[in-house]
Amino acid sequence: MSGWIEPAAYGSDSRWFLGHTFRYKLACGWLRPQDVIVDVGCGCGYGSLILAPHCNKVIGLDNDEGALKLARSKYACSNIEYRLCDLTEVKELPECDVAICFEVIEHIHRPPKETAQLLKEARRLIFLSCPVIPTVGINPHHVHDFTEALILTLFLDQDWALWEWIRQGPYLVSVFYRRKDERD
Repeated sequence: MSGWIEPAAYGSDSRWFLGHTFRYKLACGWLRPQDVIVDVGCGCGYGSLILAPHCNKVIGLDNDEGALKLARSKYACSNIEYRLCDLTEVKELPECDVAICFEVIEHIHRPPKETAQLLKEARRLIFLSCPVIPTVGINPHHVHDFTEALILTLFLDQDWALWEWIRQGPYLVSVFYRRKDERD
């Protein structure tokens, strides 16, 4: 998986960068100071840095050592840890309260159901965004297409419920919560 966004390459006023930062800033409003966050597919780390002031710890995971090198040098913070992680190999995420997964699941070469199960390791919330239009064949990095119905099928079960969907162009931002948790 590759194709991460670096603000210097795209520009801080670009549609791609502003879309990503919007999603990270949206997630900040749901975080608690004690939360441990796993930023799945953190890329070069600017999103992890946006999350860091709003939680106890951010663990940024990515499979691109070049992106992580940039993250460690440019987007470092005392409560962020960046780890090399191939999501096609990992069986479970590090223990966390919240899993953030923005524009990642469409890149992973494992079945969508398996990928969804990986994210369900979060104790409290899952923030997920992905395109809900056909992109396989258009974007060389995408290996799966998703629809709203497929996302619901993958994430709604006895433990998880949909809190909110937010449309942002071709992307659907989904917020799932554990039913047994008290929501703020």
